[in-house]
Amino acid sequence: MIELRQAIEIAKKFIIEMNGEQEDLQLEYVRHLESDNTWRVTYSFLRDESTPNQLQAVLGITRNGRIYRTIDIEDENGEVVGMQMGSAREVESV
Repeated sequence: MIELRQAIEIAKKFIIEMNGEQEDLQLEYVRHLESDNTWRVTYSFLRDESTPNQLQAVLGITRNGRIYRTIDIEDENGEVVGMQMGSAREVESV
């Protein structure tokens, strides 16, 4: 069985492997799910967007924001078994 800190590190490593190094990577949420014996770890990072188009620039709309990734890890062996894209609202509702 893996410990909390191990689950956090496994999730971080997985996100970097899948998405590359990310600016301002932040741990948002960690929970052990007894029902399916997994760890659920959520990280967020800044979205790296290209420059806004002309209309977005005139209106002051930016597409920068945080991206959330939730990683599910088996408690028994530390294997990543799932990844979901999420939102701040989903993290805050937990």
